[in-house]
Amino acid sequence: MNIRIEQANGLAYRFNPETQPVIAGRMQAVVHARMLDEFTGLPMTSRLTVNSPSNDLKPMVTHGGIAGLVGMPGRLYPNLDGAPVNLEMTVSAQRFIPRRLAAALGPIAGFPEVFAPADFGDVPMHRAATVLRGRVVQIVGSSRLPLAAADVRVVGVWPGFPPADAEPDDIIEAPNLISLSAGLYAERQPAVDQLRRRVLGIALGQEKVLLQAASAGQRTLKISNRINLNVGDLLAIQPDHNELAEYIVVTGIDAAATADQPASVTLNYPLYYSHLQGTTVVPASLQAQAVDNPFSRAGIPGDRTVFCNTLTGLTDGSVAEIIGSGDPEYHNLSIYQVLTDADGYFRLPPIARVAQLRLEADRADLQEPHILEFYSPDYDVAEQRLDIVVQ
Repeated sequence: MNIRIEQANGLAYRFNPETQPVIAGRMQAVVHARMLDEFTGLPMTSRLTVNSPSNDLKPMVTHGGIAGLVGMPGRLYPNLDGAPVNLEMTVSAQRFIPRRLAAALGPIAGFPEVFAPADFGDVPMHRAATVLRGRVVQIVGSSRLPLAAADVRVVGVWPGFPPADAEPDDIIEAPNLISLSAGLYAERQPAVDQLRRRVLGIALGQEKVLLQAASAGQRTLKISNRINLNVGDLLAIQPDHNELAEYIVVTGIDAAATADQPASVTLNYPLYYSHLQGTTVVPASLQAQAVDNPFSRAGIPGDRTVFCNTLTGLTDGSVAEIIGSGDPEYHNLSIYQVLTDADGYFRLPPIARVAQLRLEADRADLQEPHILEFYSPDYDVAEQRLDIVVQ
């Protein structure tokens, strides 16, 4: 104790100051990140929410897009000088894809007198996809008539907003992007990961059904039987629904003695969609494959729009196989090009991660294509109306 007598205003005070705690004994950030808007590169202005599986750490958000977990590391991790601890947090914002961040903290030499939090640095937040739908009409005299069988397509994109000192046409990118039926299951990196068309063989006559509804994020399914289904097989879930279909590899089977009895199967990736009880599931086999198209931009789990250097061999409605850094994954793919129906209506696949785009509407009998320049999707809504008027 450092008891001392302090004099103030003619009075003597017996003063016993508390011992200064060690660095790790103070309440502080244990892990943090600065969340950025991918389009602007600036800190997020949307309200952020932080969740963590650790009940000992308190979520915290502050100005400047800073998000993290707060606690007293000396009390929580007394052995951090010799052994690391695994930390995880998920940062969410409305109409953005949640970012799950995981890292090992430590070991830290000199702990608890020395401590530095785990720092994820700048982390871009990706927008959730939106759907562009509308109608193409043609001016004929004083009337506007629906234009059937018009070709509506994305012909160029700007991943970020063009700076004021740049000519937009100098930085526009080719529309080498596709839409996936389900968001990416794993992180993907440019040049490391590739996407290619892959033919799947559906085992007709081997259909099974879900005995219980399955929620998004779930990795186990209760199915009616396991006939001709083995660990390592690809399982097609709701394959008759192009937009809700998922294709995920089976990594485990917990089954009864006979194959015709109900079984529980474990998947190597969590479900992207929820699927109702009675949904069809069926084994699928990998068949012919096309040319590899390297990723040109990184992707995170949940991204519906992916970018490649080329789109060689990819056709609308086919299955995309993604290979490279993680386990392979499979998705129905869509190209950003559609024909209007008999009443002139169109609906493009869900799109994300482009700040602006150039759209074109054309038909053989038009004098020239109608071009819609610098269209900025409204990512605050899941679906938006876009009508196009041509001469």
